[in-house]
Amino acid sequence: MEQTALALVRGALVRWTRGSGYAVVQAISDHRIVVRWDEERQDHPTTFTAKDPPLVRVDVKNGHVCRRRSTDQIVVPQETVAPDPPVWRCLLLGDDSPYLVNIEEADLRPIPITNPIDRVATGKIGSLARYRLREVTRWYRTQHFHDDLVSLGETGVDLKPHQVSVVHRVVANYPHRFLLCDEVGLGKTIEAGTVVKELRARRVVQRVLAIVPPNLVRQWQFEMKTKFNEVFAILNTATVGYLQDQGKVGNPFLHFDCVLCSSRWVESPKWAKLCAAVDWDLVIVDEAHHARHQLFGKKAKSTRLYRLVQTLSPPEQVMRRGMLFLTATPLQLHTHELYSLIELLDPALFPSEEHFDRHRASLPGLGRLVEYLSSVLEQK
Repeated sequence: MEQTALALVRGALVRWTRGSGYAVVQAISDHRIVVRWDEERQDHPTTFTAKDPPLVRVDVKNGHVCRRRSTDQIVVPQETVAPDPPVWRCLLLGDDSPYLVNIEEADLRPIPITNPIDRVATGKIGSLARYRLREVTRWYRTQHFHDDLVSLGETGVDLKPHQVSVVHRVVANYPHRFLLCDEVGLGKTIEAGTVVKELRARRVVQRVLAIVPPNLVRQWQFEMKTKFNEVFAILNTATVGYLQDQGKVGNPFLHFDCVLCSSRWVESPKWAKLCAAVDWDLVIVDEAHHARHQLFGKKAKSTRLYRLVQTLSPPEQVMRRGMLFLTATPLQLHTHELYSLIELLDPALFPSEEHFDRHRASLPGLGRLVEYLSSVLEQK
């Protein structure tokens, strides 16, 4: 409970009517009220008209814990001993036995009660209107984290309907591990860039690694910057040497949030080890069909790129690290090669390669059913 402006007296502790911050009344008359605020930036007293000033007196209530501003001691006001200027008899708490002392109200600062149970017990619940205002404010502050696609208006490209569908599905399904298999020219790079933009806008990912063929490194950097305003640093032997000349030692992959490197360079054992040591939030592999795990009878052989991607996708990171594999030729791979890529993305999706084969064999029938239903709907 707070007293009205009529109860303002010299030496009283006050605050804004609809705000925070404490002040002490230094002078009061029929026409004006002069207060000095606690904030250091308020070098001079503030003067208000005495008629309806935007101030309320702070109710230093009996039994409420306060801080003594001059000594930073904890006290508990017990009763008032003088009204003008107000003075309180307080119980001073400390290492020794508590004792009573008289303290001016100007030297008392209530300690905010943050525990919900204590707030209810002391009657500091607040109004329903202020609660709803805070609720709406919080909703507006976090709304853009959960909208369908918040970055569509922030990109420099007009997405095609199929690209919007792909991006929405990737973003909406945690942990964002997908194989993007659009045909050549249908914009897999645009889809991946939009996913990066969207997840970074939602603050879901911070560190992003893109592994691309050597001849596409500059093109990727250019498109990420010009179309999505996402800056990717190219790491290669020359840039690592430059970092070392600048005194930036240690793992070069840790110096940037978004890293772009060629598959041929990063798959070498030296750089692959350093790359795998970084806690990436999202890993993108372009032309992922080059990451192959092949079977020759009972013998298995994998490319260096596959071994690197396998290291970047350990089982303990499956539910924490997003991964996008981009390839336009998944059906040209051997069944085991395609299955090995899918197993890297989601080891639990298919119990075995045999289950994957049966699922793959059933897809043509599903495709024909979709075409039939589409034709029926068009006729109607």
